[in-house]
Amino acid sequence: MEFMITVKSSPECHDLITSAINLEMMTFRVNFGRRTIQENLRLISQINEISNGKAKIFVDLPGNKARTGNIPGAELYLKKGERLTLSLTEPSAEIDLGTMTFGLSRPELFGNVKTGSSVSFRDGAAIAQITEATPEKITCVVTRPGVICTSCGVVPVEGYVEYKTLSDIDVIILGMIPEYVFGINVSFADSAIIIRQVKSICRFDHINIIAKIESKIAVDNLIGINEASDGLILARGDLGNFYDEQSVINIAHKIVELRPFQAGPIIFATNYFTEPAKGLALSTSEQATIQEAFKLGVNTILVNETSSSQHWRQVLIAASNFKLNSLESSGLEC
Repeated sequence: MEFMITVKSSPECHDLITSAINLEMMTFRVNFGRRTIQENLRLISQINEISNGKAKIFVDLPGNKARTGNIPGAELYLKKGERLTLSLTEPSAEIDLGTMTFGLSRPELFGNVKTGSSVSFRDGAAIAQITEATPEKITCVVTRPGVICTSCGVVPVEGYVEYKTLSDIDVIILGMIPEYVFGINVSFADSAIIIRQVKSICRFDHINIIAKIESKIAVDNLIGINEASDGLILARGDLGNFYDEQSVINIAHKIVELRPFQAGPIIFATNYFTEPAKGLALSTSEQATIQEAFKLGVNTILVNETSSSQHWRQVLIAASNFKLNSLESSGLEC
């Protein structure tokens, strides 16, 4: 039983890393979809140094996901009914809060969207419905309110464009990942071709190449992706854009059936510690969801809340307490 702690480059990252290690959580994740490449490389080095080389470090490639530019204040609450404009001509520009205009880093991914379809922000934290789509911009209205952040992922729920090859930035990152990294999480690994590309470019054969299952296309290609990869991640947040809750649970069962417990990492991701991220106790339903994942045969839960919440200490303590209590009560092994 492991918890993968997400860390971002920030003033408190040293304390976060040290606190996690003190709580005997030694698996970390650095998402290259956020911050600069150099910032993330320094963060990886910092984790390795603080842990005396004992940490398992996973890195996320940015993958096939458009992202917003900088948000003044780092976070923004999108209100229900609020009108937004997604600019397809000014990628990565700072968000204009006056006009609520967002620049997107990968505007080509929105070439198939239509009026009436939806876009998801930050793994479904907020959703907006498209009211107008032109080659220059997309106008939409928020239907599910929520908090978004700088470099927030934006995914078209309908009109999704399959990820057929690695992006230039993915290739650059692969050439810079240090030897001591344990695993590379390939975002939007829609086919085995993507996984094979990563393996052909990665400089170190011992690094595990993990496929993140985040789209309907990836689910359709799951058998081939599993055979090509060294592990799988069930990305509950992104899959929630395309499937209802029960369907995501069914996909989880399929992943575990395809990949036996000892055949490499099986990682379930996103929003397991929502209440601690608010400064509250882990809820009964959250405890049950985490317990069910481990009973199903998952060996790692990805904790994304530590990188986005000011209550990251509470999240770490909740994860640590859950692990200790589970080991005592059910005999699960680390």
